[in-house]
Amino acid sequence: MIKILLSSENGSSDQTPIISIVGLGGMGKTTFAKLVYHDNMIEGHFELKAWVYVSKTYDVVGLTKDILKTFNFPADGENLNLLQHQLQSTLMGK
Repeated sequence: MIKILLSSENGSSDQTPIISIVGLGGMGKTTFAKLVYHDNMIEGHFELKAWVYVSKTYDVVGLTKDILKTFNFPADGENLNLLQHQLQSTLMGK
C-alpha cells in the first residue's frame, strides 16, 4: 500500500490514487489504514494529511469543514461550493 501511494507511476506524480479498504467490521481496516497513515515514509512524503471519520450517514458540508479544520484553515459558512473551492485551493499542488 505504501509503495502504491509513493509511486510516481500512478499516471502523474501530482495525483494520489484513491484506494478503498473494504471488509466486515472487526477485520482490521482502520488499524491497517492507521499504520499506513503514520508510516515514516508517508509522513515525509505528503505535505498535508487528514484523518476524518465518515459514517454511513454523513453530511458533505460537515465533512468538508472537518477536513479544512484538520489543516488548520477556517471553515466558516454552510455553502458547500465555497467550502469545496477553499479545500481545492488548499490542496492544489500538494
